Amino acid sequence: MLYDVLKDMFPSVIKEYFNSAANIVIVVLDPSLKIIDCNNGLANVLHLSECPVGKSFRTYLQTNADTLFEELQSHTFESRTLSLAGPSTVQNVLRGLIYKSEQGYVLFGGHIFMTNDKIVSHMSRLNNELANMMRELHRKNKELQEANEKIKTLRGLLPICANCKKVRDDDGYWTQIETYISQHSEAQFSHSLCQDCMQQLYPKVYSNIQQKKNRENSSS
Repeated sequence: MLYDVLKDMFPSVIKEYFNSAANIVIVVLDPSLKIIDCNNGLANVLHLSECPVGKSFRTYLQTNADTLFEELQSHTFESRTLSLAGPSTVQNVLRGLIYKSEQGYVLFGGHIFMTNDKIVSHMSRLNNELANMMRELHRKNKELQEANEKIKTLRGLLPICANCKKVRDDDGYWTQIETYISQHSEAQFSHSLCQDCMQQLYPKVYSNIQQKKNRENSSS
């Protein structure tokens, strides 16, 4: 999942800080805003007694979730202020960055009222690390997309002549099946003759080949 990718990109010290930080919230959401993964900061800020993974993030949002997340641009960091509340109904204002992709969202932020200089310094450092990682992830996705576009595949039904075995293309023209497949895939053809055609077209050559094979089999 996306959170595992994030964690693998960070040094081990930062990984530990991610999970133990009390006032820094990291949440990974799927497109429906279901919580896929999170650090301990979310449960701490909302005073939750159990891990919220698997639950809808809408449960804790006091702001209009649909409007908030639909307005985000894909593959960019956008700063947002969220109002969150847990079972204690105490409202917590969270200021952070949200990254949107086809896989969902990554929310990274901290309590807006915190004043601990060390935590703020860590957040700034982690923001830079996260931005660099997301740029690298976007570059890898672009390379993968370009590679996929170069792959040619054949799909669907091919109209083929029952007699000459030519294939009708999308423009209505009949072409040799070798030509059609070469144009629509990475396959290349080399030509030879099967035994049946060899016997039909060149019976003497076929007979000589068979006699030679029989002699070789007898001697072995």
